[in-house]
Amino acid sequence: MTSEKMLESIRIAAIELFEGDIESAETWLNTERKSFKNRKPIQMIRSDAEYQEVIDFIGRLEHGVFS
Repeated sequence: MTSEKMLESIRIAAIELFEGDIESAETWLNTERKSFKNRKPIQMIRSDAEYQEVIDFIGRLEHGVFS
């Protein structure tokens, strides 16, 4: 998957997580997270593994699994 497609997919997943609130999704994506070693989720598109880490994390948040 290209980095542009990864970026778009992560944005869509975040917008869904925030129930359509684009501003909140963009804020979350552009804020450093301890879960990603103080990197911004939006930066996690350098590899398929990083991309999948963000997608999996968003999935856990959607289902109420916070670990």
